[in-house]
Amino acid sequence: MQALIFDVDGTLADTETVHLQAFNAAFAEVGLGWYWDKALYTRLLRVAGGKERLMHYWRVADLEEADGASTTRVKKSSPDVYLDVLRRLGLKGADCIAFEDSVNGLDAARAAGIPTVVTPSEYTSQDCFDGALTVLPHLGDPHAPIPQLVLNETPGWVDLATLRRWHRHAVSEAA
Repeated sequence: MQALIFDVDGTLADTETVHLQAFNAAFAEVGLGWYWDKALYTRLLRVAGGKERLMHYWRVADLEEADGASTTRVKKSSPDVYLDVLRRLGLKGADCIAFEDSVNGLDAARAAGIPTVVTPSEYTSQDCFDGALTVLPHLGDPHAPIPQLVLNETPGWVDLATLRRWHRHAVSEAA
């Protein structure tokens, strides 16, 4: 294992609640009359990328009335963002572990050949993360251990030794 690749939104920080508030504030400011509640926003998060999510909603809202820090052009679940990172690092997917919070992110990382640890947010916690290296409520630390020990691991948090062990296991299974 030579690199750890972290998704940011929803993985390193719970940004989705703030994003939802910002979307609703922007809608009100420009007088759109749109309001996204938590249930709707949870469904809309399946569309990756803020601009793409807005366009999708616009098309859906338009149809109903008639009746997403990536620097790549194609958003997740396309592996483009991961392939770009791997190219820049000069590594193969099997050399890394990715950290994601969504099915789109997991699918993108897996398509790039990167074993993936998933820490779902409250918006993605009901999704199916088949193919993840592991799914954890959070990465834990000494002051906030993971509630249930995962794979009989100790300590109650994800440390480098644990990641190396999981990585070796994933690479050996893939071979």
